[in-house]
Amino acid sequence: MAHTPTPWKVNNKAFGDTDMVGAELEIRSKWGLVAKASTIHEDMVIAEANARFIVQAVNAYDDMLAACETGLELAKIVMYQHPDCEVYQAQKEIIEAAIAKATK
Repeated sequence: MAHTPTPWKVNNKAFGDTDMVGAELEIRSKWGLVAKASTIHEDMVIAEANARFIVQAVNAYDDMLAACETGLELAKIVMYQHPDCEVYQAQKEIIEAAIAKATK
């Protein structure tokens, strides 16, 4: 199943009264609302930072995955030239694990 196309952005609205303080955070794309989260009694700065972190990761996902895939191909070439080098093997395994985590 495909996700909503990027880029995504954060819209936020602060709200509060004598009993409740919080924030309503929306993550949107040009096609509309992607996700919505409300926080109560949480620092607005932290809530907004969390939402922006999610949006940055989503918007950078394709580029980061492509960089890892390119790095893996380079690691395979180097491993072919230096099959006994443990450092190159370790780097290859780190890249493979990152790709697996990003695509599961």
